[in-house]
Amino acid sequence: MFLPFLVAFSIACFAIYVANVAKEEMVEIFAAIVAILSFVASLILAPWFIQIALLIFVVVYWCTPILR
Repeated sequence: MFLPFLVAFSIACFAIYVANVAKEEMVEIFAAIVAILSFVASLILAPWFIQIALLIFVVVYWCTPILR
């Protein structure tokens, strides 16, 4: 149940690290693209309670002007 989510999230984290450490521009761009796609995939593959928790966090943050 959690394995596809964890794999996609781990790839996203590693790609973010590579994008920050990369010296060459093409490697940085490619790693950023992989990070974005992996992060979207991990959100799609996340269990429903993680998706609901993220949705609640975004709605509360967006509707509460004190947090901004």
